[in-house]
Amino acid sequence: MKGWQNNRKPKAVVVGGSIAGISCAHALINAGWDVVVLEKTCAPPSGSPTGAGLGLDPLAQQIIQTWLRQPELLHNSTLPLSIDQLNAKFLKRVTHMT
Repeated sequence: MKGWQNNRKPKAVVVGGSIAGISCAHALINAGWDVVVLEKTCAPPSGSPTGAGLGLDPLAQQIIQTWLRQPELLHNSTLPLSIDQLNAKFLKRVTHMT
């Protein structure tokens, strides 16, 4: 990559602010890339049928906030899940698999 050899940072656009998109952006930033994350939702998730937005358990939210320069942005674009909600979702999945 010629730009990288000229001491310019490579650039990336990550499409989708899901947990995978945020994790990918974090890895690229740690590797020295300039990264922009694009997310189609502009408000916290509200039961959208498209599945846009994030629902994170409290520990995942704390970890991801340490990756961000402006951690409040994560709080404004996610809904924290309580442990009870996580267990209910997992239980539902397991019962359908058996």
